[in-house]
Amino acid sequence: MTAARLLCLSFLSYPRSLTKCKEGGTTHCTKLLLDLFIKLINGDGKLDFLPKLLPEVAKLFQDDNMFESKFLDILWILDSAVVDVNLEAVRDRYFRLLHLCKPHVNPALLMERLSEDTLENLSLIQSKQQFQTRYVRTKTRLFFKQQKFNLLREENEGYAKLITELAQTKGPVDAVMIQVRSLIGYFDLDPNRVLDLILDAGEFRENMGTSIVKLIRLYNPDKLDLTHILGHKFHFDQDPGSVTPSSLYRIAAVLLANGLINLDVLYGHVSLHWTFFVSGHSMLIFVHFFRHDVC
Repeated sequence: MTAARLLCLSFLSYPRSLTKCKEGGTTHCTKLLLDLFIKLINGDGKLDFLPKLLPEVAKLFQDDNMFESKFLDILWILDSAVVDVNLEAVRDRYFRLLHLCKPHVNPALLMERLSEDTLENLSLIQSKQQFQTRYVRTKTRLFFKQQKFNLLREENEGYAKLITELAQTKGPVDAVMIQVRSLIGYFDLDPNRVLDLILDAGEFRENMGTSIVKLIRLYNPDKLDLTHILGHKFHFDQDPGSVTPSSLYRIAAVLLANGLINLDVLYGHVSLHWTFFVSGHSMLIFVHFFRHDVC
């Protein structure tokens, strides 16, 4: 009697053997199965008793969530060993063994563990070549999606750091600009968006005083670009009933007084009539800042 059959009989001949196998735990049982499968693949015994053995073992460990995973580990170990074997008889016995194991294992898990050659032999994939092509395409698509996600995440992180830097500016303006440029380079931030955030900081932080002017001069934007970026902010308050905040007029006056923006270009962004500004509070703010050297 072959060693493989003796090992098989240790499972099946006596109910107490199965009980002892279960008492030994999943690891003990899978070790016995691995020894058995190795002997069968090497030709030490026939595979005809496996259809009876495998259902009994599966039934024995049906409540053990770890058994299927460990059983798949056995098949993966065998697959890794056989994939480089050139002996046709060994490969044939291995594939026959897998076909007998297949009904007792989740096919999706087999797809994760076994090689393309084995999956094709088990008819889990139609063609190894097609599978590899689809696999490469899928990985490439996922890679670029991940890269895009990472870039978006890093970009958002960069803007968050920039806002934090501008919100707590207390040191020298030169040091702040060095940090701003460092963030632009590291996170590949949009320079115009950065300038927009600098204007926001100057608008909402009245205590910045001359710092905002110095910061913008160090940033050295094109005068026309700066005017359009500031003018775009007026577009948000052109709906009927909306009121342009005085802080926006204040920052516009500061930039005009320092020659950083073009008044004629800025006026093109304001949709309200000039008579409204003359009669309203908004014009008074402009006049106040033009008459007093706020910077």
